[in-house]
Amino acid sequence: IGQRHIKNLQKRGINNIVALRSKKGHFKKLPSEFNIIELDSWDDAINLKPDIAIIANPSSYHIDSAIRVCESVKGIFIEKPLSNSSSSCKQLIKNLNEKKVVSFVGHNLMFHPIIENIIKFHDNNDVGQIINIQCQAGQWLPDWHPYENYKSAYYSRKDLGGGVSLTLIHEIHLALELAGLPKSVYGEISDFKQLDVDVDVCSDLLIKHINGAVSQIHLDYLQRPSHRSGLVTFEKGWVSYDFRKMELIGQIIDGDVIKLWSNLDYDFNDAYLNQLDKFLNCVQEGRLKHQHDASSAIESIKVVEALYKSNSNGKKVMMDRKERFSF
Repeated sequence: IGQRHIKNLQKRGINNIVALRSKKGHFKKLPSEFNIIELDSWDDAINLKPDIAIIANPSSYHIDSAIRVCESVKGIFIEKPLSNSSSSCKQLIKNLNEKKVVSFVGHNLMFHPIIENIIKFHDNNDVGQIINIQCQAGQWLPDWHPYENYKSAYYSRKDLGGGVSLTLIHEIHLALELAGLPKSVYGEISDFKQLDVDVDVCSDLLIKHINGAVSQIHLDYLQRPSHRSGLVTFEKGWVSYDFRKMELIGQIIDGDVIKLWSNLDYDFNDAYLNQLDKFLNCVQEGRLKHQHDASSAIESIKVVEALYKSNSNGKKVMMDRKERFSF
């Protein structure tokens, strides 16, 4: 993902790029055609006085890295999930506020035309509030990055913040964006041994939102072939999406089923480019508080933590609304 960000920055005319790397991952050296500086020292990187930082290391390192660079930049982009622990985010939010640094968490799915058109369908039609969201995402893990040993990758290691619930947190974040904050969470983590990893590989969540809506979410590392789809039911209409077919269909009361968006030739990188543009605009405008800032990304992490707790004790977990992380 770091290489994708480099390419996209260069597409936007930003070429003065420094990569601070541990070289503990699969790629020991970046492609020479990137023509960027590779460093292994925090001090050396910070001394170059960067304007922005993109945090794209394993999830468990996100917060420490962001805190370390916070005093030296105008904006910080952090790949999803923000962290593997909601409690670790408190100090970062405090530092961002004090230093007036723009933050942005990379839930790139929110910039995909399918999701954008779901929101447009709701805004342009009298369909009422959401009643139910059903969505699922799954992919056979060894097929994900076939060039590397999946067992050593961050998404397969608990110490690096891996596991399907955190790695595929897009669906959880989407449910909260569409239906609002959660009131309670019930979850089950199914035990499959095929992959031989120490993280959750198949998770099912039931989220009761404060407004009464319910989201049913299934995430797995097991499906062959991969699949990502969902159904959003409103009081007076519905939409159904499928990322393999690259289409979104919908219907309102007394209306026909219509195709709201479809494009099999869609370049998924466009969503990443639109996300980058939004981040850069927020930095230029100095927008500390916005829809994609660090504080907005903590709620989905808390849902994952509630899933783990529910799976452990077999009970529904009520979400604490007293403690909020915000500017």
